[in-house]
Amino acid sequence: MRLGLDQLNKTLIFTGLAAFLLRMLLINVPWAYYTFTGIAIVAILFFAFRLMNSRNFERRARENQAFVGFFQKIGNLFKGGSARVVREKKKPKGSGFSLRYRYLICPQCQQKLRVPRGKGSIKVTCVKCKHQFLAKS
Repeated sequence: MRLGLDQLNKTLIFTGLAAFLLRMLLINVPWAYYTFTGIAIVAILFFAFRLMNSRNFERRARENQAFVGFFQKIGNLFKGGSARVVREKKKPKGSGFSLRYRYLICPQCQQKLRVPRGKGSIKVTCVKCKHQFLAKS
């Protein structure tokens, strides 16, 4: 069993290829040439290690989850809104995030709330304090 192309592996491949292309474009600028060569080599080697040599699948899955979580936090900074997204306590097999539900926190009483994913912008009512707010699912 191999991990295949998870989000981290796809990003490593894209970074490596983009760095090689920039390296070719900036061949007359020595510092940029060597910098992008180094970035490309490190990205491709890390991709090859994760894909072929590691048999610790749980650790690779945790690395991918950390990577995806990091970029979700960055995305949430740009989205704004009053609802914070939290991870669920019960993890489904092989993933730290639920594919069916999104977990929110009530901005007024901090109660954890579960809403279905993929419904767009919805009006959420807290079951504890009855506060209503808009959130994206």
